[in-house]
Amino acid sequence: MIPDTRTRESASMFAQRSRRTGLVVKEERRSRLRGLAILGVIILLALVVALFVSRCTYGSQVSGKMSYDDEPARALLVAPEENAPYYTLIIGEYDDGIQPDEGPDMLILARVDEQGQKLTLLSIPPATQVVLPDNRNHRIADAQTYGGDAELITQVHNLTGVDIAHVVKIDEDGFVKLVDALGGITVDVPEEVDDPEAGSTFIPAGVQTLNGEDALVLCRADNYANPFTSRSAAQMNVLISLLNAMASHTALDFMAQLDAIAPCIKTDMTSDQVSNMFSLFSNGATVYTATLPGTVYTTSSGVFYSVPDAARTAVMDAVKDGKDPSAEAKAAAKANPRDVTVTVRNGAGVAGAASRVSELLTEAGYEVVDVGNADSYVYDETLVVYDEESFEAVAEDVVSKVGSGRVTDASIYYNFDSDILVVIGSDWKPVD
Repeated sequence: MIPDTRTRESASMFAQRSRRTGLVVKEERRSRLRGLAILGVIILLALVVALFVSRCTYGSQVSGKMSYDDEPARALLVAPEENAPYYTLIIGEYDDGIQPDEGPDMLILARVDEQGQKLTLLSIPPATQVVLPDNRNHRIADAQTYGGDAELITQVHNLTGVDIAHVVKIDEDGFVKLVDALGGITVDVPEEVDDPEAGSTFIPAGVQTLNGEDALVLCRADNYANPFTSRSAAQMNVLISLLNAMASHTALDFMAQLDAIAPCIKTDMTSDQVSNMFSLFSNGATVYTATLPGTVYTTSSGVFYSVPDAARTAVMDAVKDGKDPSAEAKAAAKANPRDVTVTVRNGAGVAGAASRVSELLTEAGYEVVDVGNADSYVYDETLVVYDEESFEAVAEDVVSKVGSGRVTDASIYYNFDSDILVVIGSDWKPVD
């Protein structure tokens, strides 16, 4: 049999089919396109891997330059929970190498909330009174000379009640290089600076553009009417200016800048962690600032900055809650010893006790209006009594100056004409 090979395809249809690309040719073209696409993906992945490896290597190099190798101190650092706010202790050591080492000149506790886009900076005056392991009153800065950074971290933890996750340290040379590497900083100077012991530079009050040496003088100066709070304010303004200067760079430019400034600081943080902290500024984070409130007093052991427990608790509660602590700090600062009157009574029969306590409180700035004996010598515990609730924080401060005792309200049991009554008990011991 011979098959019928005739077709119904017309001559025009055959001509059109002849002009179309054959199936084999189409498949070859598709195959080439798939090959090019796969090659493109491979090249892209290779670039991503290369960039990742390069960034990791670069980040590792930057982190190495900033490496903080104090193992006893690092052992005390507490890693925060994932995505939770954490606390970084910023330590400034601006000693000129001529005067005896008295510990850090700047202590700022930073609460970093990356998720909530908040940064809280709390200045802790170096003269803040603490009790070191020798059971004696010291400046918190003395903790470093007593037991290194580990003891300093311990005392900051005890004072504030928070765990320290990271440490950032900068010394005199590093600070100057850091400011100069950023091209100088623009700072709001709270008071004019003319302190020969800090440096020969005179700095007017107001907004100033400072190089590294001038900024160092501003951070060192302390010959203000209120040396601790004024210096804390100046140091805080300098820190904010530095953060703003760093955050003004693009991400790529910032990493290059970080490489340049890395040798200026020492920290346990990686380059990525440092970058994340600084990025809060560039992303418009809310920034709160405050100084731990306290009062200045002088003893034979030196000048101290005493922080009342009630004031410290109020400020730290605001810090922990991510709220602005400045209102609590300002309210506590209003309790100026110069505006507080005190009556001192000897309730234990210890010879000279009332006179000595009166001297301590007068040195601290309080106005002692009456000194004498209690009706009887039956007090085992020293009491600091306040009549109005607004004087509770002041009463806490008086306890720290006296050296022992507890605070209580007057209720119906105590009558006195001053703002505060101190009744000395047998637990009181002379304060050095």
